[in-house]
Amino acid sequence: RLAFRDSEGSPRNLADRCAELVRDEGAQAVVGPFIAFGRKVAARALAPSRVPLLTASNNEGGFCGSGAFTLAPTPYQDSYPLLQHLDGGRGRSYFLVGSASSWQISMFRRTVLRILYHHGGNMLGEALTKVGETNFEPVARWVAATDADVVVLCVPRRQGSEFVRQAHAIGLLDRVDLGWIGFNEMHAQDLGGDLAKMVVTASSFVAGDPANGVPALVSRMRTHADETTPITYYAFSHYTAVAALASAWEAAGEASGEAAMNSLPNTALEAATGPISFDAASRQAKLPMVIAKGADDGSLEIVERSGVVEPGPGCQT
Repeated sequence: RLAFRDSEGSPRNLADRCAELVRDEGAQAVVGPFIAFGRKVAARALAPSRVPLLTASNNEGGFCGSGAFTLAPTPYQDSYPLLQHLDGGRGRSYFLVGSASSWQISMFRRTVLRILYHHGGNMLGEALTKVGETNFEPVARWVAATDADVVVLCVPRRQGSEFVRQAHAIGLLDRVDLGWIGFNEMHAQDLGGDLAKMVVTASSFVAGDPANGVPALVSRMRTHADETTPITYYAFSHYTAVAALASAWEAAGEASGEAAMNSLPNTALEAATGPISFDAASRQAKLPMVIAKGADDGSLEIVERSGVVEPGPGCQT
């Protein structure tokens, strides 16, 4: 049986919603929340009840607990492969644009370190805009006034498309490469082929991937959504979270919070994209990752396979 609660995007509501799920619904596991920072609040709220939390949204890493499991990319899994693809060891000049939240700030810090210490690149500027910002022209003109030849964008919602449009309108995208962390089929569909083709990303799932079990999974998901609804890595990571939980309970022979807590660390899945398992220390998933770019039809196409990527340090960061 499934039960749902809405925290309304506020970490302050999460502890109460988690308590309700356990007390009123008898929840034996919780999947969520959508906002990455909330996983800390939710995991701590559920810990006394020995109910595991499975998070399926991109997150900054650096947090672990016995009942917290994550099946979405950390910066070590999406930012670093993307930078390796964009840079190729050339030591290029970068400008970073994102939203001012804990995930973006932490991600940008790690991205900067990766650029400076591993690629010898130059960091020419960083703009952290307010969440929900839609006027990116001043930032785009700031970037244009520098010698940056790579822009790394981390604005995960639809507002990120506005940066692409406005940067293109002033001609910025004619001279820089644009890497967008979190770019997915929703954004590509929103932008359309001509603009989507200017964006490259690293992702744990691309709906147009012809390999492994992706076509079959997408076909199954299509039975729950119409043809115009984009299927993104968010759908995949949440599906995988439920699949991991089911596998853990099957292995334990019991569907309880305690059984999941004990069995999940050793759970390994042959997912639609390839093998997925958990890092023993951080309990973050080791994920198959790909480099993808926008396509003519407003979808994504894979340009490089990164293989299974480790989540990076958990508790030590």
